[in-house]
Amino acid sequence: MLAIKGSVWLTRISRTTNFSINPQQQTDTNGKVTGIIYMVDNTVYVTMRDLTKLGDMLDSTVNAGANNINSIQFGRGR
Repeated sequence: MLAIKGSVWLTRISRTTNFSINPQQQTDTNGKVTGIIYMVDNTVYVTMRDLTKLGDMLDSTVNAGANNINSIQFGRGR
């Protein structure tokens, strides 16, 4: 989120649409629990006006650790 907020190409972050932390048990081949990892999802809705910067925005978010980018939508601005 900081990578997005600090970028010059950003028009606005409208809202966080989801934030969740889910534990997942790790097991060995015998089914014995060996540990717990946590999966975190932070979904934000971003509006951009200058689409020539879209590649830069995606690169910045991936370099900051984003590993799932989906639902890129194009629409007519107001």
